[in-house]
Amino acid sequence: MYDAVRACLVWADVKPERGEFKTHQGITVALGLHLVKPGIFPVDTSKAFQRAQFTRQVADYDVTPVPLAEAARSVHEAENFVAAASALVATP
Repeated sequence: MYDAVRACLVWADVKPERGEFKTHQGITVALGLHLVKPGIFPVDTSKAFQRAQFTRQVADYDVTPVPLAEAARSVHEAENFVAAASALVATP
């Protein structure tokens, strides 16, 4: 999903400022500011990116495993997110 956001930002000709695209937080802010706020990318789809980020952090750093249902939801949302991003970058 991270790379899909980067592709959308490149498509929108958004140039990173001070390395803002180097972190997940920076990508999240750039997604909201440059693609969601102007109405180019769907709000609900961008929220899936934020949920996936949270789930990834829990999986990476928490001692409690991510529940299977939550992981399955993240996979489903990631597929939808990448499809939306692919559709966006396919438009001229």
